[in-house]
Amino acid sequence: MSNFVKPGLGSVGQYQMAGRPHARTVSVAADSGGHGQKISFPTVTRNITIKAHSGSNIIVHFTASAPDARTSGEYFLLAAGESVTLGVRVSDLYISKLDTTQADASASICAELTNIDEVISYES
Repeated sequence: MSNFVKPGLGSVGQYQMAGRPHARTVSVAADSGGHGQKISFPTVTRNITIKAHSGSNIIVHFTASAPDARTSGEYFLLAAGESVTLGVRVSDLYISKLDTTQADASASICAELTNIDEVISYES
């Protein structure tokens, strides 16, 4: 009988080794109900790189409500063509248009995934 314990959030080795790749391109046509586009990952991330495509100014936030994120300043901006790499442990994130009147926005996301199945929520 095996005593294998599944890796959890405190499993240091999961963050030391290279992660499994996960890539996706998303389009944000309109803030559907004020939430933007939710990006869900199959497991907890180790690193995430996000690139705003040309012509697309986007905001990245970790709570579902884009208007609340804009009001509270709990987001970061990526101007068209910019990218950022974040060393964060998340199960999902949200991408919204900076200006809800602008044309469609799009972004590409490449994440390194751990083997941790737990859901991490930053919702209150």
